[in-house]
Amino acid sequence: MTEQQSPGAGTVTGVGGAGPAQPPGGATEYGLAEFGYRQNLSRGRIHKFSMFCLSYAFLSLLVGATTLTGFGIAEAGPGFWWTWPAIAIGQFIVSLVFAELAAEYPLAGSLYTWARTVTTPLISWLSGWLVILAWTVAIAAVGLTWQLVLPQIWDGFQFVGNGSDSGDVAKNAFVLGLVMLVGSTIVNVLHVKVATVINTVAVVLELVVVMALIVLLFAHAKRGPGVVLHSAGTGAAHSGGYFAALLVAAAAPGFVIFGFDSAGTLAEESANPRHEAPRAIIRSVVAAGVFGILLVLSVLVSVNKIDLSAIGNGGLPFIIKQQLGEVLGNIFLVAVALAIFAAAVAVQHAAARLVFAMARDNYLPGGAALSRLNPRQSPAEAAIAVGVVAIALVALNLVQSQVVAALSAVAIVLAYLAYLCVTVPLLRHRLRGTWPLANSQGRAPSCGAQLWHSTSPGRGKTSTTPRPRSTGTCATRPTCSSVWW
Repeated sequence: MTEQQSPGAGTVTGVGGAGPAQPPGGATEYGLAEFGYRQNLSRGRIHKFSMFCLSYAFLSLLVGATTLTGFGIAEAGPGFWWTWPAIAIGQFIVSLVFAELAAEYPLAGSLYTWARTVTTPLISWLSGWLVILAWTVAIAAVGLTWQLVLPQIWDGFQFVGNGSDSGDVAKNAFVLGLVMLVGSTIVNVLHVKVATVINTVAVVLELVVVMALIVLLFAHAKRGPGVVLHSAGTGAAHSGGYFAALLVAAAAPGFVIFGFDSAGTLAEESANPRHEAPRAIIRSVVAAGVFGILLVLSVLVSVNKIDLSAIGNGGLPFIIKQQLGEVLGNIFLVAVALAIFAAAVAVQHAAARLVFAMARDNYLPGGAALSRLNPRQSPAEAAIAVGVVAIALVALNLVQSQVVAALSAVAIVLAYLAYLCVTVPLLRHRLRGTWPLANSQGRAPSCGAQLWHSTSPGRGKTSTTPRPRSTGTCATRPTCSSVWW
């Protein structure tokens, strides 16, 4: 970074803080001068499909389904399936909001930058910190999931002990997590092209595997789709009844359909950000939601017996090996292991850009260093800082072996708070008619989105922004109109 911005110096705010009263114009221009920044990240290195892959890899259905499907079924029985369409629809509404903001403000920083358009510098600073913490915690949680997969493929991946002792499992999880996060940090320091190639290959492989898995499991169906109408008595374990069980189980799809706003923080490296970023946001949510709904249904109709204890302990790998055999099961687990690494790379990639964006505004300690780019125009020091903190969080597994679930829950809560920093002020401006793009059609989406965001059990991001300008993303306006009217 050759030029530092003072706090709030970037002219990206619209109605809540310092800056011009109207959103920046020039929808066909993608330079940063209109926002008060210089183009330091390399423009054009991330293209349409690779941006989708980076956004989808952040969500990674294969990773989330492998680690949390067993949890969801154990908590809510076969009725767990209903949490998937509920979360997917709510998050789709939010994706429309974020897609429009990404089209209007094609800057690194995503949520932090968007918060500056609708609220005060203090709240935008807070939202940025919350997202950095949420994404860093998510990286640590992803780093620990190799332990759930690699030793099942080959016993040699259990470097510490034989896996029968919980202490050995915790230590081995740290070793595997350390290897993953060091590798992810190296990839993000090297070059953005390295990260995009890894994620593109991994996402294509994941989508092929997920589709094949859905078809094969449906081919082994033992019962009809009516199984989703049963609770297996799981409501008795909660004082709030079955609804409370569903709220707990909804953390599983909530953890999967999360982080789609990360596509917005890649905008400064896209050749056509006003079009590519919004579409990547929406498409990643649609892909994860649709495939997740089908995958969970295929699992429920194909499993030999709805044994909540066995499914909760073995998860998706147990069901796949039960139905498809050891060989196909191990092939699936190899794909999962690759998807886990790609997810770590994608989350760290987005987190580094967010750190860079806040650092150049002097909103972070050590801003001069964290906003500096290496000769390959990557925020290497920001990526290293994120990696170091994530590794420190992974080390907590040596003390508490249940840290994966805890970190996942923390990431969800932090994300909710960060998104509310945008959705609540945005709704207020929409209702007052003070948002620069105010129009009557935007109020219902904003109200519905904020309500979802405030009550969603798994992850919150819900509110819907104004309609995009006609020269922005053509995907957002008609979709928003058809959904709400």
